[in-house]
Amino acid sequence: MILSSSFRYLRGHFRHYLFVLLVVALGFGFITTSSSLADGMQQSVERSALQHYAGHVFIHGRDRQARSLMVMDDLAIIEEVVDSLLPPGVQKVYRVHGFDRTSLLSGGSQFPLKDLFGVDFIAEASLFSQLDYLQGQYSTDWDPNTLVLSAPAAELLKVRFGDSLVLRVENRQGQTDTRELVVRAILRDDSVFGYSRAYIDHTTAAQLLGLSPASYSVLGLVLPDPLTSRLWATTIRQALENRLPLGGPIETRNQLTTELRKSWQGVRYFVFDLPVYLGEITDLLGALRLGSYLLLGIMNLVVLAAALVTYRVVLHQRTRELGTLVALGYPHIFVVALLFFELLMLLGLGILFGTLLGLGATQVTGLFAFEWIPGFELFLTNGRLVPLFLSSRFFANSGIMVLAVIPPVLFMALRMVHRPIPNLLKGQLTAL
Repeated sequence: MILSSSFRYLRGHFRHYLFVLLVVALGFGFITTSSSLADGMQQSVERSALQHYAGHVFIHGRDRQARSLMVMDDLAIIEEVVDSLLPPGVQKVYRVHGFDRTSLLSGGSQFPLKDLFGVDFIAEASLFSQLDYLQGQYSTDWDPNTLVLSAPAAELLKVRFGDSLVLRVENRQGQTDTRELVVRAILRDDSVFGYSRAYIDHTTAAQLLGLSPASYSVLGLVLPDPLTSRLWATTIRQALENRLPLGGPIETRNQLTTELRKSWQGVRYFVFDLPVYLGEITDLLGALRLGSYLLLGIMNLVVLAAALVTYRVVLHQRTRELGTLVALGYPHIFVVALLFFELLMLLGLGILFGTLLGLGATQVTGLFAFEWIPGFELFLTNGRLVPLFLSSRFFANSGIMVLAVIPPVLFMALRMVHRPIPNLLKGQLTAL
């Protein structure tokens, strides 16, 4: 009965609520647009980082006597522990890392590589088949002499698909080794991850670094739920603690840097999750999320102010109507509930229209390219802002708006219906 009565009253007084509806729709549309774009930017960063580092949790060893070369001499122990802990569905990715020990020679000049990854192109087919290629395409026929370059590196080297380059590597023994490679593909990646990046076959990388063909530098774990990465990193580290020499617990990039500056003998192992690699980018994403929450708070205050002012006018216009209900014997709680469901329906309608406005606004922003903004390409997908609509974010935003608006308005209605009945029937409403 209350719901049908609330709907009937809302329809009868709908023109009085048009301003509230408009403010709620515009406010929620702005909230939907900003939060979905922020989530999309975060997803873009995480996707780029996952493609670059290949994992949510990492286990790698460092040989201090070989200038901190990344190597895992105790891979069997690590695999035993990992296999005993992780549930089905976790993908294991093995790579050989060269980092700052490598450079490419082209036209008599030497170009240092920031990231050189030795990968199993067949095992990582799901990753390399999805990358965006400027020249060439992924192929299962790539041989041990294959070189895959990022676009910024290829531009600096002035090389194209099919060109030959010489890779120069400082191996584990401190000697220099070289190998002639052929550019089989160039990745379209102008982000911070793409600068000075290259991929080669893992057996070639291991040979050049003076490792055995079955050796790797790092084991990356791709989790079904990335939000559990910190938990799994802690769990794995605790399981390895009594079996291998480990560095201290690592939760930030600064902690990783501090650990790597320490002295030790032989190979020491480190376990951490993807946010450690992201460093300042994680802080930037946190600031972006904080900014979206501040905008959410500001818009809710605007909606609340508009709702209070408009509802005050509407209640004044409906004083006799509501007073008649009280005079007829309806309990005060019934009248307040009537107004509650009326307002709830109004907010629901505004949230629906606001969601549609947000969807339209994000489609419009997707028409424009933002690659021209320096450093902003990290947050883009193919040069554009791509929104991410999460059901959890929608319900959270809706709940926050409802909780921000309804209590103050209901408090105003509650004070009004407890006025003396004669005053209500005369339409007299003193300050609320």
